[in-house]
Amino acid sequence: AGVVALLSVLARWALAEFGNRGMAVVLGLTGLMDVDAAVLTLAGLPQGTIAAGAAGVTLAIPVIANTLIKGGITIGIAGWRRGLAASLPLFASSAASIAFLVLYHL
Repeated sequence: AGVVALLSVLARWALAEFGNRGMAVVLGLTGLMDVDAAVLTLAGLPQGTIAAGAAGVTLAIPVIANTLIKGGITIGIAGWRRGLAASLPLFASSAASIAFLVLYHL
């Protein structure tokens, strides 16, 4: 609960100081540790603070970051050969998500 509260304060500060991109950076860094905290932080913002489309893109960033971290952890635990085979779907879905964001939203 403390992490979510801290992230909520940081996200609101970043939103006020840097706009949607600032909040996206904070939530992206959050996703390296915990996607749920990023979701709760975004959900806790007052309605109308950020447009629905921008919220979706902003939330995609921590989800992608977390997915890539999990793929790396899998390789670290299982070894390069087996870990890569297990992580390939994670990396492929992340690449597809990044491509979608770049082509349609950024």
